[in-house]
Amino acid sequence: MLYVTLKQSEIGFEGQPLREISSSIGISNVPRHISFLSDGTPKRKGLGLIELAQNPEDRRLTLPKPSEAGIELMTAISCRLLHRPAAELRRPKPEAIEALDFPDDVAKLKKGDYDYIDPDSLERRDDQKSQ
Repeated sequence: MLYVTLKQSEIGFEGQPLREISSSIGISNVPRHISFLSDGTPKRKGLGLIELAQNPEDRRLTLPKPSEAGIELMTAISCRLLHRPAAELRRPKPEAIEALDFPDDVAKLKKGDYDYIDPDSLERRDDQKSQ
């Protein structure tokens, strides 16, 4: 989950296949873990923390990315570790990402190219779960 969250530019723009992810982190059964973190299998329901999309250039490749629930989890963990609310949380809109030529061009995106997440909504949701 952490690798998928941190390495979105390599996965999304370069179409890094699961076998490369597997060798990068030294875990041989990454597809099984990705399956459990996403929708799961017919026998076992997944956690829904990762979404899987086909690479538009090579439909044989499946590319993982954090789902909204995955982003919320990673944000909540970061906030707890830092002992403060997260700064402005944002995720580039899919159409803004598709318009980029290179991963480094993300820095050129404007404020309107992002969807924003309210960190207070994450804290309220955590409080509701603990009650």
